[in-house]
Amino acid sequence: MIKASFTAKITSKGQITIPRAMRERLGLQKGDTLTFVEDDTGVRVEKTTEGSPFDEWYGHLSHIESTPDEIFEELRGRKIGEVPGEERRAE
Repeated sequence: MIKASFTAKITSKGQITIPRAMRERLGLQKGDTLTFVEDDTGVRVEKTTEGSPFDEWYGHLSHIESTPDEIFEELRGRKIGEVPGEERRAE
């Protein structure tokens, strides 16, 4: 039994636009991932629910103004550009 049918064209880059009505029916939002599954009856498209284990943490450190390099150097107890084993020179 067919619940709904929608049509989309493939661009020269292999991209498609999912019609708004289908995105709303499936609860699709920007950044969601879809999986194309082929079986004996044809191809179906499913919303992928599995993501990276880090997805839930994305953006948690956005309030920190330091770069990743600065954060790692601080965790290592060094200043940016400081070479391990060298004594700091007086300026």
